[in-house]
Amino acid sequence: MPFFKKPLAGPGYIILNVIRAMNIIGLFAVIVASFSMLVKTFIVSKFFFFDAVSHVITAALSMFLILTETPLFRTYILHSWPLLSPSHGFVTLGILMTIVGVSVLGNLNKEATSQKSLGVSYWRIVISSGIVV
Repeated sequence: MPFFKKPLAGPGYIILNVIRAMNIIGLFAVIVASFSMLVKTFIVSKFFFFDAVSHVITAALSMFLILTETPLFRTYILHSWPLLSPSHGFVTLGILMTIVGVSVLGNLNKEATSQKSLGVSYWRIVISSGIVV
């Protein structure tokens, strides 16, 4: 067993930090997509309140998940949100990110956030952020 003498803390730590950086980038993409859909919904739709609240909640949840990925409020997250703390696995984070991605992709079925209404560039931002997350 000469292959397992060296501990995997070094490469494992680097891989987890790369995954963490990709999560943060994907969550930033969701924030951009949510705010772009918020603006386009406001412009196109006359009854936009509930769509706007949905986009704001999605963006706020993404911002909160970014905060859980960074070491800024580590003690608060450890005591108040233990399932999102570094001492637990990625299951809760993965479930929440899946819900956010489904929410973003589900908004593409509406007329206010369709490809014709958003334009191709904004539509690509929204669909890519939903797929990445």
